Amino acid sequence: MRYPLFFLMFLTLLGCKEDVIDTGVEIIYIDLDKLGEDPDPLPNLEIESIVHLETNESSLVGNVDRIEWYDGNIYLLDIHKSGALFAFSEMGEFIDRTKYGRGPGEVIKPYALYLDKDSNLIYLWDQSLELITKYSSKLEYLGQEKFNHTLTNFAILEDGRTLVNSHYYMDFMYKIYGPDNETVEQKFIPDINYPYSYRIFRSISKNNRLLIIAPFQYDIYELEDNTLSIEYQVDFGKYMLSKDIIEQNGLSELFALFSEGKRVSSLNDISEGESFLSFRVYFKSEALDFAYSFKDQKPYLINEYVGKNMLPACTVRGITEDDLFYAVVEPEDLDNFQKETGKILIEGEIDPESNSYIITFKLGELVKN
Repeated sequence: MRYPLFFLMFLTLLGCKEDVIDTGVEIIYIDLDKLGEDPDPLPNLEIESIVHLETNESSLVGNVDRIEWYDGNIYLLDIHKSGALFAFSEMGEFIDRTKYGRGPGEVIKPYALYLDKDSNLIYLWDQSLELITKYSSKLEYLGQEKFNHTLTNFAILEDGRTLVNSHYYMDFMYKIYGPDNETVEQKFIPDINYPYSYRIFRSISKNNRLLIIAPFQYDIYELEDNTLSIEYQVDFGKYMLSKDIIEQNGLSELFALFSEGKRVSSLNDISEGESFLSFRVYFKSEALDFAYSFKDQKPYLINEYVGKNMLPACTVRGITEDDLFYAVVEPEDLDNFQKETGKILIEGEIDPESNSYIITFKLGELVKN
């Protein structure tokens, strides 16, 4: 499974913020010129598991656009190839998938996923049918509601309202719709007028609290009691985009700035555990996964573990409440890792045409480089 190229580079902007509290903001400094040069030790990495997702005619996944690991299950959303949401056990056993169609519980183009960990329910928005469908943890159909607003990511709040982030210009990047799914009750983060669409991975994340990120910014917000507050600001120094750069360049020119290492993309796939904050950026045509330690108040680059042959090449997609990182490993990358290092994580032959592997790991005490 590979990620769509047009999803891999996204934009950022230092912009104004309305109705946002910015007191007590924690600044995360990252010097992109000195990646891999830090003389300080890295946290010890322990691989917890590596799971091969069962591969058969029903369970074959094309692209991994969203992953959730929760309560013993793995959920994968494939938007563009199979057009389905898949459920696997934490051992990789195939549980079920959504079916194509217009009947109850069926989907045409599932585009956004929200896992409500308080109620253990799954919500899936269909871009074509303009419906939010509700499922059990085993993908059993429980009902659906009309929701005809364009969105990229969403969350069902405790009071039944819906928080929405769209990938098109929407005057505000986030809106909260009332229980009728029509009335806009709150708006957050003013948008800018741009002639193209954008999408960032996991712009809304909830473990212990609800965090959001927005394209065109490097801030991480918390939404609590109908109030949005800036919790973190990631500072990349000279590599951060400005409003002038956004307005003076088209989409392809901005992608070129990221690829050439002249600027860095915005944050993607935010996720917060008890001890770490996880996020990704794109720089010099490479995905950089960071784990920010609350204890050390320092970001660690997960890619360094790959460079030290402690992990196969992978893309971190999230972290659980108890600090379990989960990442996608392609079969070819796992096979190369085992052959080059002699470390056997999976016994037997690895089929390059099969589903991906999901690797989980934890970061512990500091160890010497």
